[in-house]
Amino acid sequence: MNGKGSSTSFFPFPIGLVWEREKYDKQLVDMAKAGELIGCVVIENAPESMEELRRFASDNLKKSLN
Repeated sequence: MNGKGSSTSFFPFPIGLVWEREKYDKQLVDMAKAGELIGCVVIENAPESMEELRRFASDNLKKSLN
């Protein structure tokens, strides 16, 4: 995470260009700018139970190591 406060994604559609702007939590941005976040993952729509979250994290960690 490089400490950007927001990002913009563009999607071309037949009716025209559509964009989505996402702002990030200020505390996370400040931590990233200070170099306090190294090798982290921000999960949107996190699973509701800790077991689901652990399974999700484990599966994704295995994928990233391959």
